[in-house]
Amino acid sequence: MTADGWTTNLVVGLASHLAAAGIVRWQPTGAYAPTGLPPVFLRSLGDAPDVAVALAPYGDPETEDAGLSDVVQAVQVRTRGTTDPVTADNLADAIWDELHGAEMLRLGEGEAMVATTLIRRRSTAVLGADAAGRYERVCNYYIQASRPNRHRPD
Repeated sequence: MTADGWTTNLVVGLASHLAAAGIVRWQPTGAYAPTGLPPVFLRSLGDAPDVAVALAPYGDPETEDAGLSDVVQAVQVRTRGTTDPVTADNLADAIWDELHGAEMLRLGEGEAMVATTLIRRRSTAVLGADAAGRYERVCNYYIQASRPNRHRPD
């Protein structure tokens, strides 16, 4: 996967950052091995493995100012555990420990690298068990960052 757009750089950069912290495995191409740290996926969780993380960016137009290059990008972090609800919570807690309050991270690479100011969790919810009995939790993070373009150069 080429991480060339701003949003892609953001989520790939988050995946890489969490992997470097030893919380998840990030592998941009190919299938994950069946063992090891929980894999992180972009946008949605597949059926396997049981314990996994998905990162999905979404918008919040109320936080955007058309005249400034500062943006707040929302990213949903979905954790799935086993049939023991503690596993999804522990994974979400490890991610919170790494991201909540993080300042000045550089995510991604190249011209579209994302320069963050602050990352904070805005909300969290327990989703309960899926059809296979695996517990899930979702956390919504807000990432303050710079996103200049030709209309708002910075």
